[in-house]
Amino acid sequence: MFWQGLLFLVFLATLDVSTAENWETPTFKYYFHTESKETWDKAEQICEDMGGFLVIISNALEDKYVLNKCGNTCWLGGRIKKGTDEQSRRNEKLFKWIDNSSMEYTNWKKDEPINNGRKYECMRMDKNGWSTSKCDRKYHFACKKLA
Repeated sequence: MFWQGLLFLVFLATLDVSTAENWETPTFKYYFHTESKETWDKAEQICEDMGGFLVIISNALEDKYVLNKCGNTCWLGGRIKKGTDEQSRRNEKLFKWIDNSSMEYTNWKKDEPINNGRKYECMRMDKNGWSTSKCDRKYHFACKKLA
């Protein structure tokens, strides 16, 4: 347990996320992007540890801004609602933001969202739009916190 804690502290130190100048604020929200790649759960934990959350996209302008910061594939703060049955998994309304809010704005790729046998439960973005992914894959991520 001691070594796990020590390794986590070393990892956080390499992120250099604790200083305010690492957060950008184009509106009344703050954004932080890291070059490291993590699983969805690990990325969300890092964002929470910094007082934020995995990015929630509210509109097309924010979508474009976050994608520009990520540069490539990047986790989004949304995932399929727990306990969803197999027949309903293509319904985008079953995906919720991590704060449990509905997705008023979406930018799903054609034929998304998909969920192949409960494998693709998390959301990611790239230059072509949003898609689903296995949560244990590693991608860049952006954190968001309100000002």
